[in-house]
Amino acid sequence: MNKTLAVLLGVSGLGNAVLGYLLYQLDRKTAVLLKELRAVVAPAQATPVPIVVKSPPSPRPQLPPQPEPAPQPITAALPPPKPEPALATEPMLSGAVAAGLPVEQDAAADTVMDGADLGSLCIRAVSQRGPRNRADHRHRRDSYLLHAFREFPRPVLLSAVAAGNPVGSRSQEGAVLVCRSLATHLGALAAPLAGAVGDSSSPAPDSAATGDLILTALRGAAGNLDRLAARHQVGTDDIAVEIAVLLSPLGGLRHRRHLLFTVGSGGLRTLRDGVWQDDDSPAASAWSAATTLPSALSTLRWRVLDTAPGDVLTLGTGATLRLFAHPATADALAAAWHPAVPGLHCYLHDTVTAVPGDADRTLITLWHTPSTH
Repeated sequence: MNKTLAVLLGVSGLGNAVLGYLLYQLDRKTAVLLKELRAVVAPAQATPVPIVVKSPPSPRPQLPPQPEPAPQPITAALPPPKPEPALATEPMLSGAVAAGLPVEQDAAADTVMDGADLGSLCIRAVSQRGPRNRADHRHRRDSYLLHAFREFPRPVLLSAVAAGNPVGSRSQEGAVLVCRSLATHLGALAAPLAGAVGDSSSPAPDSAATGDLILTALRGAAGNLDRLAARHQVGTDDIAVEIAVLLSPLGGLRHRRHLLFTVGSGGLRTLRDGVWQDDDSPAASAWSAATTLPSALSTLRWRVLDTAPGDVLTLGTGATLRLFAHPATADALAAAWHPAVPGLHCYLHDTVTAVPGDADRTLITLWHTPSTH
């Protein structure tokens, strides 16, 4: 027991010595580490970090309010005012727009137009109130009608222009009525009239028979005019009308035979190779009740005429055809209508701006063209 205790004590003393040695070595290493740490940390602590304190921005100085500048007068010269248009004292050009509406009972539209391209036959039509009637706020007395017949062996086109009495109280209504009446009566006479309208290579129609048929149709239209006057309790002068009618074959014909008849001063002008021909239409004259429907059937004129590709036919009232007596107007229309066919708007422009005169103007133009144009 004693021996065992002595061994443990010996061992314990040795352990203490070892433990003390270890602690001694640990203290030395710790001291070295602390010394090295102080060497690293000391320079960083030697340089103090500056602390920057931002001061709030100083307020912007307020400027005293400035008064707005006074407006400066405009010193630039203004253009002089346009002078008022003077009232026309000479015949006016028919390009003005109507400044007033007519108030008569049978008042009609200021301007009407129509047209169609039917293969090798092209049609344009216009009826326009004259400048003097516009200035006086009086209505248009003219009318026209385009009508395709199916009663003939081949389709036939009716072109009709009518000019009513310029001072007739119901003459515009009369002009419309006579065109429609003739369409009805000519349609009823289609079979016997067929020989007068068609291919120009066919035999010529019987002259006397054709004249009688036309008179029959005109008597029917004149009777309708008499009934119109009776209904409105007016005289025949108030419904008096001049009339010009052209019947033309439709279809792909190279040579066409047309039938023309007139009562009054209306008629036809032919443009061939760019030159207006001397037609045997009535001489240009003022409107006269002595040569009008319903009474003046004896003044009927009619004829058959042939056309070939390139020909242009213009059917017009007497007042309209008088415009062709002006060389400048005739030349301008010839240049505008040959060889090309104008569109509707161009045709209206040609008849409006190229034509001087006071009266209403109504015309229908037919172009006999190749199949394509």
